[in-house]
Amino acid sequence: APITVLVSPLSANAGESVIVTVATVNDTPIFWLMDISLESSTGLTLVHGSIINIDGEGRRFGSIAIPQDAEPGIWKVKTVEITDTEGTITSYSYGKEIFSTFTVVAP
Repeated sequence: APITVLVSPLSANAGESVIVTVATVNDTPIFWLMDISLESSTGLTLVHGSIINIDGEGRRFGSIAIPQDAEPGIWKVKTVEITDTEGTITSYSYGKEIFSTFTVVAP
């Protein structure tokens, strides 16, 4: 896969945050921005976030808040959009390149 997406913790309460980590394996130019969208199991709730932090292995990661009123169930990382320094956007979607899910528990 061109990217690997990890979510931690694998179970989070509504109102908490999850850490999304994205590792790329291709020689993409330097990233400028990474936009992530998370979707609830019913598709009724969509949460967007941007990640800009870099860990020691070159992976991007960031914290994305789950709304207080988020519906419980299995959520998925719906899309990852990577914008490079030249302004080119590369999109990845769930079921194609992304297969990451996590559980939201009602508080």
